[in-house]
Amino acid sequence: MKRASVQDDGQYVPDEVDLLRRVDHVPGILRLLEFYRRPDGYVLVLERPARSIDLFDHITQCGALDEVEACRVFRQIVTTLCDVRDAGVVHRDVKDENVIIDLDTGDINLIDFGSAARLHDDIYRDFDGQFMISQ
Repeated sequence: MKRASVQDDGQYVPDEVDLLRRVDHVPGILRLLEFYRRPDGYVLVLERPARSIDLFDHITQCGALDEVEACRVFRQIVTTLCDVRDAGVVHRDVKDENVIIDLDTGDINLIDFGSAARLHDDIYRDFDGQFMISQ
């Protein structure tokens, strides 16, 4: 198991579940509907707009965003991240694959809180990912 948190009922849940619950009220975050324990980990079930695509695939299929669209997308991402911070969470993995566009409304949603952490003033010493050393 990755990092885990103890809930009020004494049960352990993955940090990602705990952090998603902390930001459940934030517009621009897809809601956690349910999660299931499995012998090899957890399955998280999130809401998903009927017609949606991640920003990476959208850019791959349609080309670069024009300036107006890029500003609209960026503004929504920054607003959502400010609300996430105000909820005491830092995402730590914002990238085009973790931005979902609702094709019907144009609304932006952030996903993948697997690298997220509780906001604090100290140095973040834990790391989930791969170090890249350039030469």
